[in-house]
Amino acid sequence: MKYVFNFEGTRVESLNWWGGGITRQAKLWRIREAKRERMTMVQFFKCQNDFKVPENGKIKITLHRIYSTRFERIYDRDDFIGGCKHLRDGIAEGLGFKSDNNKRLEWEYKQEKTKSMVNNFKIIVEVK
Repeated sequence: MKYVFNFEGTRVESLNWWGGGITRQAKLWRIREAKRERMTMVQFFKCQNDFKVPENGKIKITLHRIYSTRFERIYDRDDFIGGCKHLRDGIAEGLGFKSDNNKRLEWEYKQEKTKSMVNNFKIIVEVK
């Protein structure tokens, strides 16, 4: 079974690279943003009535970012993976796992550049 959850208009950016300074205020902003986004994923996946986590088997989760290259910086792969850590934690918790490092979870990352102004983020969950 394959489930696609589309978050159109959502910008996924690495909180690792954002400069904003090394001040206490900048650090607190990054912590607050990561917590907010993580809890959004927890609540979203806990509220999914159509999707139930099976007792056995692997679950492959693909985080797919579609972003405009017109005005945004082009990300390399490690920026994207590091920027998704808090989302990954939230998804795993929302699916009922204690850790995103569970043996049943398999993570994949994709990025797609587009010239349109639309930012998009998809989470694809495949139950094997």
